[in-house]
Amino acid sequence: TWGVGGGLKLRGSYGRSFRASLIQTDPAANGGVSTRPLADYTLGAGATTPYIVLVGGNRDLTPESSRTINLGFDYNPDWAKGLSLSVTYFDVDYKDIIDNPGNTIGTTGITSAAREATFAAFIQRRPTDAAGSAAFTTLAQSLINSPLLLVSGGVPAASSINVIVDGRTFNSGRLKARGLDFSAFYNFETSIGEFEAGLVGTYFTKYDRTFSRLEPLLDRRSLIEFPTKYNLRGSLSWEKDGFRMATFINHLPSYTNTFTPTPTTVSAYTTVDLTLGYTFGDNAGALGGLGFAVEVSNLFDKEPPLARVANQLFDSNNASA
Repeated sequence: TWGVGGGLKLRGSYGRSFRASLIQTDPAANGGVSTRPLADYTLGAGATTPYIVLVGGNRDLTPESSRTINLGFDYNPDWAKGLSLSVTYFDVDYKDIIDNPGNTIGTTGITSAAREATFAAFIQRRPTDAAGSAAFTTLAQSLINSPLLLVSGGVPAASSINVIVDGRTFNSGRLKARGLDFSAFYNFETSIGEFEAGLVGTYFTKYDRTFSRLEPLLDRRSLIEFPTKYNLRGSLSWEKDGFRMATFINHLPSYTNTFTPTPTTVSAYTTVDLTLGYTFGDNAGALGGLGFAVEVSNLFDKEPPLARVANQLFDSNNASA
């Protein structure tokens, strides 16, 4: 960190990290084989197909590693009392990420061609040729014979299984993300109290992710399950004589839902939050310094935009029911 002067501070950091999990290399750790119906877009809306999913550890795991770079500045200029600006450029590179992406398919199903393409390395469909189908049945039977098998509603016939999903832990590819975190605040006093206006947000210039070592890095920005290109949160607060009121505006831009058979657009979503509070002053005796507040999320009860995700109609990663 370098304090240049005049309210300007420059900063930067570089880091390397490594992560390995002994438990996740143990095939018996939370291991299992289960059978149940799987949502399958190729059969029509709402249709399911019998499938088997494997879960648990993987003794072939290698350590996950990352490299991070952050460069930025903080500026509180002498010529503009109350103004505070901050910008940070980030560059993150994760390699051999330890994850179980196949479990996502096992939970939500193969809901679209786009999702099947994303998780292709962990999905095995029954081949259409006789020899391939016979080999697939043999593999399914060996999994059904596993002592770790978990069954709902009876043991299925191996010949009825059409999909095998590998939900075990893997070194599931790579993530390269770059972008800017930024904030701006301005605090000023008036005869009716102290005000502060602010804006914070993140902008991604890159968010490339791959789920296997054989898959190329693909831009996942503004796709469901991944970050939108940007997000914003504005604020305006007022304080006087212990009273405080603050309002916040949260904005998420539109993005693409790849859970649907044909990709659809999830509309932009803007909500307003409100906080009302009071703090007792030092002259309040035993209550001095005691504060309380009431917070209202989504003040105007704005419904989340339609997003068909598994068995719900909104995206719980980006909106609340």
